[in-house]
Amino acid sequence: MTIAQLVAATLARVYGRSADGFSWTYIASQARTGSPQQVGRMCMRVLDRAKRVLDLIYQAPAQP
Repeated sequence: MTIAQLVAATLARVYGRSADGFSWTYIASQARTGSPQQVGRMCMRVLDRAKRVLDLIYQAPAQP
């Protein structure tokens, strides 16, 4: 679920919205810590998979 939240936060930023606070809180709950370092490590662990999801989204044909 961390991957999905990181992708959602990234897409929100791309489209001019901010989901940073909610996303940080959600990922912190997944990491079971409030430590910024641990939350960052959790994000780094899933970063490659999140990138692959974003690539799939951007490569998908546009819907009319």
